[in-house]
Amino acid sequence: MGLLNQNIAVAGFILVVIGMVLMVAGSIQGAKVESAGLVLIGPFPIVWGSDTKLLIPVLILTIAIILLVWLLGLQH
Repeated sequence: MGLLNQNIAVAGFILVVIGMVLMVAGSIQGAKVESAGLVLIGPFPIVWGSDTKLLIPVLILTIAIILLVWLLGLQH
């Protein structure tokens, strides 16, 4: 794995940890915590969420990422 790929993986892990800490902190304070997420395993997206209003932006982001990867792949 190249240095760039390793840096991206570390950045992704850090973002997930920060998100989890923020969700726990919000829950402790009694706030309603809603979440949505996206995992791309190859060309297959796995999308989840606790509310429909959160899922729609995640689905749009999923389509945008897939199109971006497809377009960048056409250049090679």
